[in-house]
Amino acid sequence: MQKKHAISRREQEALSLLRMALPEFEVFPNMRLADVVRVPWRDFNRVRGFHLDFVICTRRGFPLGAVELDDATHDSERARERDARKDAILMQADIPLLRIRHIDELGKVRPWLEGLAKTHPGRHVQESVEEGLDPEKRPAVGTVTLEPVRLSLPHRALGPLLKYVLSVLVVVVIVAGMADVMLGIVHRRSEAGQAAQMRQQALEAAQREAEAHRLADEAAAQAQRAAEQAAQFERLQQQQEAEKKAAAKAAERESAGGGTAARGGRGSFDELYRKPPECESPATTKVLFECSNDYIRARKKFDETGHL
Repeated sequence: MQKKHAISRREQEALSLLRMALPEFEVFPNMRLADVVRVPWRDFNRVRGFHLDFVICTRRGFPLGAVELDDATHDSERARERDARKDAILMQADIPLLRIRHIDELGKVRPWLEGLAKTHPGRHVQESVEEGLDPEKRPAVGTVTLEPVRLSLPHRALGPLLKYVLSVLVVVVIVAGMADVMLGIVHRRSEAGQAAQMRQQALEAAQREAEAHRLADEAAAQAQRAAEQAAQFERLQQQQEAEKKAAAKAAERESAGGGTAARGGRGSFDELYRKPPECESPATTKVLFECSNDYIRARKKFDETGHL
């Protein structure tokens, strides 16, 4: 942080001109509106934040009028609304206000101030202006007139009141600190709960992903087994077709060679082989495989021994 000028260069120039034009008055720059207008505590927010560029006062500090040095920043809608509220507050407080746009117009201030003593309806303003303009009534330059301070409360009651106010402030500070601590604890707990919930959600998502991978692996394995069974079934069918063709050729040869007499009265394999009842119409692939294996074993035995 760095220090800065309390008033701008334009305001410094205007202040110098005002003090030279009004040597019998006090001119205060950049004063809060709350310093010159007394308002009830419940209405303090109405004047808080408002400032006056220059306040012209008597030597005793009584405000006679205010001067606003406007510029282009007062042309916006929001600035005009603030100026209107400020004008209304000053009018209610019976404090005249003069607005000027350029420093060259500061020459209007003294005639305007002298005219207040004749035209302004406020008697206290009229007397104060006359006191400031009358050389016999105004105090000598360089002197300060102090009025005695009157307390509305006895001195004995002031000490306990201050103690009570301080105790209330301490309690307020402690309560505010405890509230801040509690809010911090609640915030941390909320963050911890959110983190735990996020971890639980991540764990559930990982479990769902693992279950999906497992189901996919099972589906792939089932598809592979189905493909193997289909290939095996196709091979069995091809083998059966080949055996049927071989049997047909053997039957032809047997017919050509004298039939069953050439083999000593033995019949052909197709004449001797009888399918099991369950193989007539196999219900499942497993039964079909068993029937195929039974057919292959019987054919092999017939080829080796000539009988079943």
